[in-house]
Amino acid sequence: MYKCLFSNSKEENTICVDKCHKVFNNLDISIDKFREMYKEFRIGCCLRHVGIVEYKYFIRCDSPKAGKIEQEFHIIMELCGGGSLE
Repeated sequence: MYKCLFSNSKEENTICVDKCHKVFNNLDISIDKFREMYKEFRIGCCLRHVGIVEYKYFIRCDSPKAGKIEQEFHIIMELCGGGSLE
């Protein structure tokens, strides 16, 4: 997970958390990871509680590089300060 600055047309710049997975040249793993992360995102979007992190966006990026396929999947969530993830 990474801390990131997210900007879109609806909101001002927002500090968020980016949960990211990259997959290189493996379509089976890529499909499995996409399904797993998108399912997590859809469930997270349905949950509303002060003690649960808000899921904001799901981003999928495909980029062919020199004959290799790299896919990235990102879940953008709100940043909850004042604690440690460890």
